Amino acid sequence: MNICGCRTRCDCAIISVIASVIVGIVTAFLSFSATLAVPSFVYWIFFGTALVLLAVALVTAPFICRSKENFCLCASLNIFITGVLGTVLFSLILLLIDLTAGLLFSLLTGLLFGLFTLTVTAVACIAKTIADC
Repeated sequence: MNICGCRTRCDCAIISVIASVIVGIVTAFLSFSATLAVPSFVYWIFFGTALVLLAVALVTAPFICRSKENFCLCASLNIFITGVLGTVLFSLILLLIDLTAGLLFSLLTGLLFGLFTLTVTAVACIAKTIADC
């Protein structure tokens, strides 16, 4: 598969999106069926991890080689930023608004877990792209 102007390295970005969608759907279903109970400290962990990853990305951004244009890195960074901002937003929503278990709570929990998965897998894609693997 030839995506983004490079060989198959951008497949990592597509795989991370697919994995995050699957995790989000499974989490929403398990939360709605009351199989999965998510305590509030998990939201704090997701919130803190996303902010730390954003800070690390901000600090390391000037050191990434800019001599060649790398579309795969740009795609992975876009996915990463989307995942971080979504994780921060939905973790704050779930922390600030006390929702009882229901469809809305399950959807928000599924979105949070999906976006956190997107963040983590995008970090792996960025590392793979920087290492030219």
